[in-house]
Amino acid sequence: MGGDGNGAREGGVTALYMAGQLGHETVVRALIEAGADVNKATDNGWTPLSIAAQQGHETVVWAMIEAGADVNKASNDGETPLIVARVRDHKAIFYILMDAGAVVPQKYVKPFEAFCAGMINNGKK
Repeated sequence: MGGDGNGAREGGVTALYMAGQLGHETVVRALIEAGADVNKATDNGWTPLSIAAQQGHETVVWAMIEAGADVNKASNDGETPLIVARVRDHKAIFYILMDAGAVVPQKYVKPFEAFCAGMINNGKK
């Protein structure tokens, strides 16, 4: 892998992606400072932000957002970090992403309407 963290292994996995998956905030910040692309996706379209959101790593999610990660970048299947956080019930990350401008992708609006409403309204309908 390259010194800036943009070199990829099989499947397009970068050092930043792996650090995000494991929740290593210090490594994530160092890679970003060295020039790692926070929006570089794997072959299936997952970004470092998506995997950090899936794994529930709040401080890593913040670091990536601060570095300009696209909170609405969808995977090849159309999943965004917001959807991933909601499916995994990572409420704090869901709110962080919403505050950063994440929106529910159109294809999920209807099926996730009640699902996401529970998060947005803290379970109150």
